Amino acid sequence: MKILSFLKKIISLLLFYPILAYPNNEYKVLDRIIAVVEKEVITEQELKREIKKIEMQSNNFISYKKKEEVALEKLIHTKIINQYAVSINVAPDQQEVQLVIDNILKNNNITLEEFKAELKKNNVPYNEFEQDIKNNLYVKKIKEREIMPYVNVSKYEIDAWLKKNDQKIKNHKEYKVLHILIKSNDGAEKEKLKNVMNYLKNEDFMSVAKKESEGPYAEDGGDLGWNKLKELPALFSDEVKKMSIGEISTISSSNGIHILKLENIKDETQAERKFLPEYKFQQIFLKKNPLTSDIELEKKISNIKNQIISGLNFKEAVRNYSNDSSQKEDIENIDWVPINNFLTDFKLQFEKYPKEKLIGPFKTELGWHLLNVYDYREREITNETNRETARLNLVLSKTELRFKDWIDALVKGSRIEIIEKN
Repeated sequence: MKILSFLKKIISLLLFYPILAYPNNEYKVLDRIIAVVEKEVITEQELKREIKKIEMQSNNFISYKKKEEVALEKLIHTKIINQYAVSINVAPDQQEVQLVIDNILKNNNITLEEFKAELKKNNVPYNEFEQDIKNNLYVKKIKEREIMPYVNVSKYEIDAWLKKNDQKIKNHKEYKVLHILIKSNDGAEKEKLKNVMNYLKNEDFMSVAKKESEGPYAEDGGDLGWNKLKELPALFSDEVKKMSIGEISTISSSNGIHILKLENIKDETQAERKFLPEYKFQQIFLKKNPLTSDIELEKKISNIKNQIISGLNFKEAVRNYSNDSSQKEDIENIDWVPINNFLTDFKLQFEKYPKEKLIGPFKTELGWHLLNVYDYREREITNETNRETARLNLVLSKTELRFKDWIDALVKGSRIEIIEKN
């Protein structure tokens, strides 16, 4: 018992006075506090990890001291932002983090196990990766809550952005070009050119390219794929822009003779035009209520449908039976309604048009519906989409500027203590 009591005292001393465990002051520091940010600390290990990330992303001309300063500032900002987000109840939860990770896996067509293996190869612990995702979500939520709602963009700013970025929005043509290379060979290339051109009179270009081309795309039949003019070698683009679809042309260079065929031209302007499906319709809606069962509502709306099939005017049925009062106010004036305004259950029902004009009855979480579709169109919204793209870009740009001022103000109002090395 005496020995046990003695051991307990020794363990207590080691816990409260760790210096005693190492004679002559030779003790090991596992980690050191670098800074205190409000209620949290930044440790030396955290700082080293952040410096390592900066080294992976930047060149070696930045001094270690500068990297240390940048890393410490980023960690301070992260701690402050995260604490602020928690205080206003906008902190992301694990489900949101997992959703981002799932999207990363899906977009890269990789499993979680494979992704973790890749991170391990690069000496990045998975929990650190998860935390980085979470930190980014903290910033995103703060911007959406504290800054974006107060950013205004004028019509003139949108017009100016569209004019400045016209080339980014205006789509360019893409060209599908086939290529055969006959390399320089002390004049023998001219004879080979004559033979190849004869082959092309009777054979498919890609078949000839596979047999005769000495270029890098010979195995693919000389297919260079779809390219914009600026993506082709200047030697080719100057010639291609003068060619018609199906035309074959030859160009000489120091490398040899190039035979080009313009296989096709794709005008992306058409491909990038945006259309929004819209419907003209009316509905008879029976709203859910605690006094009427689903079976009774279904029976009632089925009976209404039978009356309409037997000759009852749909608009008259809306007046008599529908719980949707908004339609009764101006029953003759039927507006176009964009499909993106519909509930998911509604969108599925509209796929039945035009084979069915009287659609339903069907049930949603709101109640029972019977639709009468009068017309359908696809309205072009390319200009609206471009203007919305411009607006969002301007909002994001202004948000970034304001966020810098916002975080600077938050730092100034926070308790931050940098702890110097002894």
